[in-house]
Amino acid sequence: MVSLSSVLSGNAEVKRGSKVSNPNVMIRGTDEYFLAIDGYDLSEGRNFSSNEIQSGSSCGDYHQ
Repeated sequence: MVSLSSVLSGNAEVKRGSKVSNPNVMIRGTDEYFLAIDGYDLSEGRNFSSNEIQSGSSCGDYHQ
């Protein structure tokens, strides 16, 4: 199994509607294998599906 991951910014602000994060959010782009290969366990939600990755669907996870 191979995974791709890239840190896109270490000092970003995430906005959605009227919600805004702290201005020091790390943004990382990953594929559907990243969590398993790096040993992360999800406490809530689900991982990205292969269809979401291949179609470029707008999906993400925000933790504060």
